[in-house]
Amino acid sequence: MTAMQLSRRLEIKRYTCMSALRDCVARGLLVCLNSRARQSRLYWLSEKGVRAQRELRRSEGKPALVHDVPDIDWERYGFVCFSHRAAIVSVLTEPLQAATIKRRARRRHSGLRMSANNVRDALKLLVRAGIVRRVLVRRWKHPRYELVEGCREFGRLLANARAHL
Repeated sequence: MTAMQLSRRLEIKRYTCMSALRDCVARGLLVCLNSRARQSRLYWLSEKGVRAQRELRRSEGKPALVHDVPDIDWERYGFVCFSHRAAIVSVLTEPLQAATIKRRARRRHSGLRMSANNVRDALKLLVRAGIVRRVLVRRWKHPRYELVEGCREFGRLLANARAHL
């Protein structure tokens, strides 16, 4: 999760969450999955963190959690973790036009303020980043967009992160 996602989930201020994350990284409990990113850094438990979590849960009489970190490009996933980009990627389950993407995203994410121009601008960025590709269909005037093969897991991860918020 990013600091923003975690702060929303825990209902604490973002800067407090970021400070706690930095402390956990410094103590070796967490590792940053996309350390080159300036924003939307993703954090996960290190081996030391998994052991500490297991020990805490055992002392509370709870079963250990199973951690399965998917093998994906975390730099590209971090690029997707902005509200409009995440909303677009989460609805791209099939090739869609920009207007359809906007309608589905606004329906799925209540409170999202996004115009068709926002969708087109974000799609250009996603195409340039190699996350989405244009699909030209002869009988359709406007292009459709779909996730590239290596990025299909992104939608599931975003939905999972959103479900925990």
